[in-house]
Amino acid sequence: MAPHYDTAMMEGLSRAYVRAVVVRAGCRYKDVWEHDIGKDAEIDYVDWIDGKPYDTGLQLRLQIKATSQESKHTPAEVILDMQVDHYRKLIMKSPGVRIILIVFDMPNDRERWLHTEVDGLVLRNCAYWTSLEGEENLSNAATVRVKSRGPRSSM
Repeated sequence: MAPHYDTAMMEGLSRAYVRAVVVRAGCRYKDVWEHDIGKDAEIDYVDWIDGKPYDTGLQLRLQIKATSQESKHTPAEVILDMQVDHYRKLIMKSPGVRIILIVFDMPNDRERWLHTEVDGLVLRNCAYWTSLEGEENLSNAATVRVKSRGPRSSM
């Protein structure tokens, strides 16, 4: 299969993973499909009042990346080399809604990414996250190495 198609599959599976975790946490997940604006999705925190959903106005913006670099992670963190222009969008101070980087760490072997069975769906491995807001701006680099914390069972 073509490498660019693998990239598209990785993006789709990473969004599916994050969506599943967010929905299970009782929040609302919204994909953002506009490219190059610095966010891939939004999470709205939903509370319940008298048995009915209530939009609290609390929100997070998400930048979601996928990687299959098993040699660059530990149980506590995953390392991602990202383009500086993407990094700069994540380090800017937010006047309102915070943005976090979520890195979905996938196996090197694409045959292990997803497995379906009668009693379940397995999407390997897990997502790590970090907030880069306020980190140092880099002016003379093409890429930057970022460490994300994890794994997390909820966000």
